[in-house]
Amino acid sequence: MDRFCAHSKMTKINRQCKPVPLLLGLIVISSVVVGTAVILRRPVLQVVASGGRVLYERTVSPGDEFGIVFTHSVAKTPVEERFRIAAGNSMLLYETVYQDFGAGLPSEADEGAVMELGPFGIKITGIQRVIHRIPLRIGRTTKQQIVFGDNTIDLTTIAEPGERVDILVAPQWRGRIQL
Repeated sequence: MDRFCAHSKMTKINRQCKPVPLLLGLIVISSVVVGTAVILRRPVLQVVASGGRVLYERTVSPGDEFGIVFTHSVAKTPVEERFRIAAGNSMLLYETVYQDFGAGLPSEADEGAVMELGPFGIKITGIQRVIHRIPLRIGRTTKQQIVFGDNTIDLTTIAEPGERVDILVAPQWRGRIQL
């Protein structure tokens, strides 16, 4: 069986060469044919408007956490959904906190999650919901924000009321290098 070898000469002692992984071989071959290489960097959390227009972008790593905070449109109370960046350009909803039961708010926890009632309101922990895209319609009074620790991005300042935006994790390409 022929093998693609990483070196051109074999020693007399070792007449076999180790196969180069197929993916690496394909990258090398395609780079030579095209004459450029694209370098992948850490993923980015993006807020994308209709037509693919990127309104906000932040470099993230698996394990990074953020929250989406907003005022509930009916109850007029604060709600926070907490997410963790997961593998495969996805997000994991792991916790929700809100003030009281009401229209559009959870009245039961997902299987495996725990609902806790306390002086802070309702907290659901242990949620393991994988999400690839979070669609939001920007409200006039809902004050949607993305919170990364002490850094807050007010979505109402980057999108128009009524506009749909999607929050997603996307690969970040650094550009092309001529070979």
